[in-house]
Amino acid sequence: PYYAAGFADQPAAEARYDIGGPSALFNLAVTAGHALMALVVLAFLGLVVSGSRSSAGTVEADPWQGHTLEWTTSSPAPRDNFAETPTVISPEPALDLRATPGDGY
Repeated sequence: PYYAAGFADQPAAEARYDIGGPSALFNLAVTAGHALMALVVLAFLGLVVSGSRSSAGTVEADPWQGHTLEWTTSSPAPRDNFAETPTVISPEPALDLRATPGDGY
């Protein structure tokens, strides 16, 4: 909006602007944008404080039932990740590990 306000004859690098005139709408849009940014920053800070105060406890290893290998290890992952290297036979190796005979596989 500041770029467009310059085309509406708003002087650059001034601390005060006229309330009326063709650039008033652009100044209103910029002010609304700054207010929205301030609200988003405050909401983010609130989430950071809320997250740091909560005690989520222990999280299970695969809460989303992921289909790739990184979901099959514990969180945080141990240094060696896997005791033995898993055999990958499809694009969804974790799904293959969870499949039991009779599941249609």
